Amino acid sequence: MNIQRRLERTFYNNFMATIPVYNPLSPFLGLIPGGFRVGQMIRIKGVLNYYGHRFQINIQSGPALRPRDDVGLHMSIRPQEHVIARNTMTNNTWGSEERHGGCPLNPGQTFDILILAEHSCYKVAINGIHFCAFNHRLSLARMQFISIDGEVTIHSITQEGDTSGGAPIAHPMPVPAHTAPPYSKFNSFISFET
Repeated sequence: MNIQRRLERTFYNNFMATIPVYNPLSPFLGLIPGGFRVGQMIRIKGVLNYYGHRFQINIQSGPALRPRDDVGLHMSIRPQEHVIARNTMTNNTWGSEERHGGCPLNPGQTFDILILAEHSCYKVAINGIHFCAFNHRLSLARMQFISIDGEVTIHSITQEGDTSGGAPIAHPMPVPAHTAPPYSKFNSFISFET
C-alpha cells in the first residue's frame, strides 16, 4: 500500500466525529462544520474526573495529533496547579503561555465551557462567568477541528451562534415569554471589552 493511501486510511480511521456530539469518548477529535468563525460559539459540558489532574482543549487547523497540526487555542485545565494555561502551537512549536486568572474548576466538578470566536480574540466563559480573552495568533479561518483529552468525561460538544456564515441559527422551539432568550445570560460575556 502506498504512503498516500496509508495516510488517507489513517485519517479516516482516526476521525471520530463531527460536532455536535454527545457523550464522546476521551480522547476526542471532531470536525467543526464549516470551521470556527466570528460570532460562533463552541460549548463543552462535562465533568473533571475526581482523580483528574488536567485536561486539554485544542482548537486546531487539521486532524493530525502526532505530530499535531497548528493549534489556534490550546487550553490546559490544571486544577491542582490552580491554572488554566492558554497557548498556540505553530509547526510543533509552542508560543508564549498565558496563565493568569487561576482555575475555577475542581476535580469532580461539572463544567460548562463556552468559547466565543471574535474578530481579534477567543473569549472563554466557564460556568456562565467570563474567564479570559485570548488574542488570535493564528488565522481563525484555518481552525477546523477540536480535540479534547485528559482526565475528563465529556457530556456534550455543541455549536451556538452564527454557524451558517451569515444567518443566525433558528431555534427549534419558541422561547416562552416568561424566560430570557437563550443567549441573554452571555450578553455581558459577548460584549466584554478586552
